[in-house]
Parts: sequence; C-alpha cells; structure tokens
Amino acid sequence: MSDDNTISEYLKEIRKYPLLSFEEEIELSRKIQNGDIQARKKLIESNLRLVVTVARRYSTTEFPLLDIIQEGNLGLITAAQKYAFSYNVRFSTYACWWIQQSITRAIANKKRLIRLPFRKEEMVNRIRRASSELYQTLSRFPTNEEIAAHIGASTREVADILQCSGCVSSLDIQLDDDDSASLKDLLPDSTYNPEDQFMKKYTHDCILDILSDLKESERDIVIKRYNLDHQKENVTLKAIGLEYGVSAETIRQVEIRALRKLRSRSEEIRQLAYN
Repeated sequence: MSDDNTISEYLKEIRKYPLLSFEEEIELSRKIQNGDIQARKKLIESNLRLVVTVARRYSTTEFPLLDIIQEGNLGLITAAQKYAFSYNVRFSTYACWWIQQSITRAIANKKRLIRLPFRKEEMVNRIRRASSELYQTLSRFPTNEEIAAHIGASTREVADILQCSGCVSSLDIQLDDDDSASLKDLLPDSTYNPEDQFMKKYTHDCILDILSDLKESERDIVIKRYNLDHQKENVTLKAIGLEYGVSAETIRQVEIRALRKLRSRSEEIRQLAYN
C-alpha cells in the first residue's frame, strides 16, 4: 500500500472519533488528574486530526508525513498527560505547542545526528554533564580549561566540540542537583509559529513569578544575562557593570547569588520546564 493510501486510511479511521466541547475537555482533564486512563485515551483520540493538520506543515521528501504524524502523536500524548483544566484554555491550543515541539525536536535531532559523528555526540554529552557538575562545585560557570581537565580532554578538543555542536552553554547548567531542568528550559522556542502564543505567555508569566523572589537588581541582571526579555542577544557582564557603575566581577557575584536563590524554587522550575 502506498503512503498516500495509508494516510487516507488513517484519516478515515481517526474521523470516527468525535470532537470535544470545552466542557468535555475540562471534565476529561479532571478525570485524567485522578488517574483515569480511559479519559486520557478519549482526549487523545479526539485530537488526532489536530496532529495531522500540524504535521502537514513539516512534511518533506526527507521527512515523510507518516513519520511526522507519528512524532506529533507523541507530543499529543504528552499534552494529554500534562493538560490541566485550571489553564482555562482549549486543549487544542495547549496541545499544539507540544505537538510542534515533538515534531521539530525530532527533525532537529535527525539532522543533527546526520551532521555530528557518534564520537562527537558522546563528547557533547560528557561536556554537558561536566558543566553541570563543575557548576555545583564552583558556584559559577566553568571555563573550557576546567571542563577539559574534568573529562580528561584537551582544551582545544572541548572548544572544537562546543563550536561544532553549538548546544552547550551556561544556560544548560542544572538548577538542581537531582534534575536536568535548566534556565534554558524556561525560554520559549523562537522556531514555533504564532499558535504558540498561549504557551509563550504562560511561560513568561511563570518566569516573572519565579523571579519575583529576587531583588530588583538581581532580577534585572538575570533577565539581561539570559535574554528573558527576548532582546537580540544576552548582555555581557561588562555591559551591565557599566550600566550600574560597578565592575564586571561585581555583576558576576550578583548573578551567582541570584541563581542560588532560584535553586530554592527548583521544583517550580522543573514543573515549568516539563509542563
């Protein structure tokens, strides 16, 4: 059977699941939070057509529609598990973000795996772990030299891997000893379409709430250092120091103090990163 016929059969199959009203979604959400597996199944099945709609935008000869739909369905399953009636938003609006995230990450991973040899992929993971471990010990972001010494590699090799992969930075540092949630997880992905506005606003509001524990100067520094106000780029320690009339080292100390305070709310950061 050709792909076109397979897709036609699939569409015919999923059309038998009726669409839900907002009230039905809320009721299902309540049941899901109480562990009702059948309620989750019904919520997923009633939104399979949404996945197809989103998946069509990403289908290419390199990434067939059936594969994209499969990845999107994984995002839909995640959304059904995490959706809460308290969000007061239609499930389709919420699920769209997770569907697109699952699809775009799968595409990016496939492209990245094609570009990055296995040995370098393994080295990236070692560098990521070392960065987090050293941050816990040093209470600051480690240098390439420190990372190299920690994993038994040359500084040049670490620098080359980082330049090649472009995936390890200070934002990858874990905010909690027992979890992989990081500041980077709080940032909205700029590759998503306008339909993601709900999740971006939700994330932004949560970030502001978490940062409310900080002093005004600490909050301002963290926002600028990690581009949480979505400017073109992160602001350097030196630039912020000039603005405040102090040294870059003073700003660095304030940043470290602020990050330590944020770690006290790591459970909320985990929930924000994965919800």
